Amino acid sequence: MSNIFSKMKNSKNFSSSEQEVVKYILANPKRIVNMSIRSIAQETYTSPSTVMRTCRKICSGGFAEFRIELAKEIIKFDSISEKDDQNVALSKKMENADQVMNELRLCIEKSIECTQMLMNAEILENVIQAINKAKTIDIYGRGSSNSVGKDFCYKMYRLGYNVHLFEGIDLQAIQAFNSDNTHCAIIISSTGETPEIINFSKILNGNGTPIITITGSQDCTLLQYSDYPLFLKCFETNKSVGGITSRSAMQYVLDIIYFCILNGDYDYYSNKILKTYVPESIGMK
Repeated sequence: MSNIFSKMKNSKNFSSSEQEVVKYILANPKRIVNMSIRSIAQETYTSPSTVMRTCRKICSGGFAEFRIELAKEIIKFDSISEKDDQNVALSKKMENADQVMNELRLCIEKSIECTQMLMNAEILENVIQAINKAKTIDIYGRGSSNSVGKDFCYKMYRLGYNVHLFEGIDLQAIQAFNSDNTHCAIIISSTGETPEIINFSKILNGNGTPIITITGSQDCTLLQYSDYPLFLKCFETNKSVGGITSRSAMQYVLDIIYFCILNGDYDYYSNKILKTYVPESIGMK
């Protein structure tokens, strides 16, 4: 989401006590802005010097600068989250097909625009590196998240990547238990609070599997287990209409990842895509 979040999620220089401070900050970003060093130390069972040292590793200016930068990122996220929410499409009955088409187009465009604003190039580069380093890529998600993941799985498979995606929660659980640090997990969840997804994240985290998350919440439980957080913006406030903009935003984030990988060796991957075009590869015309 930001440089400050990127540093907290990806730095390998934190001691065990500093990691406790980082975990608490990630779980309570809005609360931290109004807390003192001593209060944070008490909540994390560490010392004020540990909190100060952690903040200096994140922001060179120390605790004061850290709180300012954190507040800026929270304001940025909240402003995007609130943008045009009062005009959310699909939250009311529309007059005709023309209105449906226009409102849906505007809603999807807003979702993608805000999602792009939430993307962070540094984290995205780390995501690409993690995927390229892994021997196996496992995708986790339920409902529409799983459906969007299938498209990404197919595209990546054509590039020659070893990608797995299962529909059943039982198979996803087995997949998580069998994972290790040679795997890379991509977890898709608009809320970041789905119980099964949280359980998978705990298992994967315990197995040392790098975790990429795609979610629409800045302070959800899922982020506690994420190594590489990517954020999206959806405008559905009425669950009865289904995940329209969330699905589009998920697709957009996954397409960005896909095209960044393809762009890394464009000629090579383009040739593989042409070779794996099914009618030609099996001699059909």
